[in-house]
Amino acid sequence: MKENLLISGNLAKDIYDGEEEYGGSAANLALAARRLGINVGIMSVLGNDDFSKRYRDYLLENGVDLSLTSQCLETLPVCEIMSKENSISSCLWEDNGCEQAMGELNIDIDSIGKYDMTHLVCCPPKLVSKFLPLKSNLSYEPGQMVVDDQSYFDLTMAKQSSLIFLNEEEYLAVSEDLNTAFLSSSSFSKLMALVVTVGESGSILYQINDGQTTSRKFPPSSLLGEFVDPTGAGDNFKAGFLTGLLKGRSLEDCIQIGSDMGAAVLSLQGGILPESIIEKIRIKYNL
Repeated sequence: MKENLLISGNLAKDIYDGEEEYGGSAANLALAARRLGINVGIMSVLGNDDFSKRYRDYLLENGVDLSLTSQCLETLPVCEIMSKENSISSCLWEDNGCEQAMGELNIDIDSIGKYDMTHLVCCPPKLVSKFLPLKSNLSYEPGQMVVDDQSYFDLTMAKQSSLIFLNEEEYLAVSEDLNTAFLSSSSFSKLMALVVTVGESGSILYQINDGQTTSRKFPPSSLLGEFVDPTGAGDNFKAGFLTGLLKGRSLEDCIQIGSDMGAAVLSLQGGILPESIIEKIRIKYNL
């Protein structure tokens, strides 16, 4: 079974009410996927401060491969959560040189080649372009930055990806480029699915069948409970989806697993799901 996933994206320090926590999409996704039972590596940048060193130890202790992560920053980027209303969080973001450093990362084709799938999450355009020559199975998530900066959506990368993930706001931001005419063309021959998450309304699965784009709507997870914090909901959805896919499950099953993971994290503060909750979902789906 092919169960090796590489995630390229940021690591960050999240701050809630003055409390520092481990954050960043790459780690939220990686830790969840690892706890669901697949092998995971992160390609990113870390700092040389004490927080970064503790973070590195934490990821390693939890079985995440960091051999492609560079410890080249002074400090990690900081995301200070300001509000958590209507399933949307607002935050103050201090980049601390992260985007430039990630753009300068070198792509080692042989090292990346050992992974069965590579997922790009919120990567700066310069880094995304370096993955274009790869022949590996690619999963592409432009991320929230694309809403304000169209350069974060690389159409060439989208056309050679097996999977594309967007939330509703991101989808609207790129729909002029990523429309039915593009999706029905032969240039999207590698595309297995475009998944658009629509918050409490569930998700939509787009596929190309016989040159035509079809869509299916999936309801939200039955695990949706009291809303606490939206941080990491999308990351955990992707972790569940990609884990299911690498374990040979159908796309329908992958969406259900992802939906349960995303719903579970909404009732907690922070984007990293505890092992105890993930284990229940793992047992439910026999992962």
